[in-house]
Amino acid sequence: VWHDSVAYLFPKSDQVQLQADERQGNLQKIFGLGADTVYRSEVFSLWFEHGKQPKNDSYEYVVVPGCSAEDMTAYAENPPWVVLSNTSEVQAVSHQALGIVGIAFHRRGSFALNEEVSIDVNRPCLLLIDQSAKTITVSDPTTKAKKLKIEVKHRSGEKESELVEFPRAELAGSSVAVEGKFDLLGKSTN
Repeated sequence: VWHDSVAYLFPKSDQVQLQADERQGNLQKIFGLGADTVYRSEVFSLWFEHGKQPKNDSYEYVVVPGCSAEDMTAYAENPPWVVLSNTSEVQAVSHQALGIVGIAFHRRGSFALNEEVSIDVNRPCLLLIDQSAKTITVSDPTTKAKKLKIEVKHRSGEKESELVEFPRAELAGSSVAVEGKFDLLGKSTN
């Protein structure tokens, strides 16, 4: 689906619902905000129909902003990403051309980044790993965690770890970058 310079790609599903029409609502009645005015606007909606109380259901989608309709077709035919994991514990995607891996840990756990390196975390978190820049950017979307321990394990038995402190108060949920501390490619950092 392409809409307003954004491509929405669905690699493994054709169960996508689409609606584009005028909607109306009263923000005061819905949210308790603003004047008692009915607003009307064109709304684009795209969703998966999960049914009531789905169990063990999964889906994949890719959002590509700033994409032309022609580029979307080429992007879909030769995708630069690979889904590495899509489980209830870990979701991970690699953008091969950029050398970037995104990982969502839904609980504490471990994930094999490649044959040489695995990453352990002691709590749920989001990681964005730039392998060539040796950078791990981490966040806690729940905004409740104070710290996170990241441990990079090598097949050789070598381990590297870092204790990350998350921002608090109004910055809670913000990302923290750990730069140059880890060998993420499984090669010597010397």
